[in-house]
Amino acid sequence: MEQRVFYVKPEEEKNIPETIKVYEILPSKGLWEYRFSKKYKIFKLKSIESEGEWLKVVYELQLFS
Repeated sequence: MEQRVFYVKPEEEKNIPETIKVYEILPSKGLWEYRFSKKYKIFKLKSIESEGEWLKVVYELQLFS
């Protein structure tokens, strides 16, 4: 199953959301211009683990459009 992993400082633990929405980014006209498509994936929080001075936050794919 597709996952997203983030590393955050322990003091930010209270700000970790239960779900995140990740939009597909598509190139636009210019080389450095991008636009968001209407397609997205929703990831749900799977685990929070301590790794030294960081917290490893793992999200797992729940749904995609």
